[in-house]
Amino acid sequence: MNYHFFKQTRMKHLLVGATAVLLLSGPVRAENSSGRMQNAQNIRKEIRQEIKNTREELKTATAENRQNVVEKMKDLIKSRLPKRINGTLTTIDSANSVLTVTGKDGTVYTVNVTAETKLKRKFGANSTLSEFMPGDELAIVANRHKVSDTEVSETVLDAKYIRNLSIQRRNTVFLGTIGTKSEGSFTVATVARGTQTVMVDAATTYSEKDKPITYADLAVGDKVVVKGELWDRANTKINAKKVMRLVRSSPTPTTAPTQ
Repeated sequence: MNYHFFKQTRMKHLLVGATAVLLLSGPVRAENSSGRMQNAQNIRKEIRQEIKNTREELKTATAENRQNVVEKMKDLIKSRLPKRINGTLTTIDSANSVLTVTGKDGTVYTVNVTAETKLKRKFGANSTLSEFMPGDELAIVANRHKVSDTEVSETVLDAKYIRNLSIQRRNTVFLGTIGTKSEGSFTVATVARGTQTVMVDAATTYSEKDKPITYADLAVGDKVVVKGELWDRANTKINAKKVMRLVRSSPTPTTAPTQ
C-alpha cells in the first residue's frame, strides 16, 4: 500500500473520530434549556469550522507535519469540552471568588467562581460560597481556563457548576451533651454523629421546658437538643435554628472553708 495514501486515510479516520467525540459527548449535548442548546450549537459550529480549516491544512502539509496538525485538532476539541472533577476544598479566597481544590488523584486545581457559576448543595438546593468550608467534598463541572488563543490550562478552571456534597438542609435534631462553649458556637457530643460544632447567631432561639432562655444560660455539661438548619457533614458543623436544654449540668461542688 502507498505510504502517503495510508497516512491520508489515517488522518481522515482521526478527524472522523474527533467529530464523533464532539457530536456524541454528553457535556455538550443539547439540553432542555434554550440557552444551553444555543451554547452547544455555537461550540459545534466553531469546531466544525476548525475541522474544515484543518482539512485544508492537511492537504498542503507535508507528511511529517500532518501528525502535528491532527494533534492540534484533538487539543482544540478537548479544550471545548467541560472538565469534570471531584475533590476536596482546600482554601477559599472569598474576596476574589477563587477556590483551591485537591482532586482525587492529588492534582491541585485553581477554580474560578463567576457570576454564571451555579452553586448547589448535596441534594440540589441553591447554595452560596459563604456556606462552603475547607474540607468539603465538591463535584465540579468547569471549562479549562483560556491562557491564549491556542492554549488552555488543565489546572486552572472556570467553574460552570459546583455541587457541595458535604452540605445539606437537615431539619432534624441532634441530641447530646455540651462539651465546650465559646462566643458564637459550642460543641455537642452526640451518640449517632460524634462530636458536632453548633454555630449560633441572632436568629437562633433557646428554650427550657417551653420557657425561653438565652445563650448565656447554656453551660458545659448541659444535655440539649439542637435543631439544625444547615449541616456540613464533612466539617461536622451545624447551623442551629433552635436549641432546647433538657437537663442542666450538675453544679461543681464547693469546699466549705475551714475555721
